[in-house]
Amino acid sequence: MCRELTKLHETVERGTATELAGRLTEPPRGEITLVLAAAGATPPAMPDDAALAELAGALGAKRAAALAASLSGASRNAIYARLTRRGGD
Repeated sequence: MCRELTKLHETVERGTATELAGRLTEPPRGEITLVLAAAGATPPAMPDDAALAELAGALGAKRAAALAASLSGASRNAIYARLTRRGGD
């Protein structure tokens, strides 16, 4: 379930429909997009720390997160948060 895509407060929640419904304590606000995958589909793998550090060193954390997300399919926000927690640019 994606909320406010391409906006400052973009969020992405992953899980089964039942898990996502259980996390909602009130109706979501803003624009919501549900992205569905076939049963048994595996979520995208997060790039490894060494690759992220190399990209961040060359491009800066923001550009590195965008590139890594487009190549891996993982969440740009999750990658950026991981880079900035680890002391990336």
